[in-house]
Amino acid sequence: MNTYTEKSAEREKPILIKNFSECENAQDSVILESYPRQCITSEGVRFVEPQKDIEKEEPIFDQDGDTGASCLRAGCSGQLCLDEETAKQISTSCQWKEEYECYQSARCELQSDNSCGWTQSDELQECLNSKRQIEKQFEKSQAQD
Repeated sequence: MNTYTEKSAEREKPILIKNFSECENAQDSVILESYPRQCITSEGVRFVEPQKDIEKEEPIFDQDGDTGASCLRAGCSGQLCLDEETAKQISTSCQWKEEYECYQSARCELQSDNSCGWTQSDELQECLNSKRQIEKQFEKSQAQD
């Protein structure tokens, strides 16, 4: 259970932490300055700050100069690259993985197979490999605790 104790002269009352905002205001929580920001309770439960806007990429043009499918960043953490119609309909949980940070500077665009996706640059691959290693190390350290 994610709780912290609110002390008063009369009694101690446990309070259930249910979201980022409550975690941010809890006494012993830690805020990570990442994008999006993360909050970790004193019991080790992690909450990700919800993001308000989905960034829209510039329209994609096909070889004839016509506008093709528009690709959009989607998901609470901006981790998905989807066609406009799907992006408007999808709903994701607000979880955070270190690798999601890599997608913040990656190109979400129409790929050679005419589907939306992340353009696989050397920088994106290096970032993903690095962040996945960090995530594995974190999971390993949590398993040992």
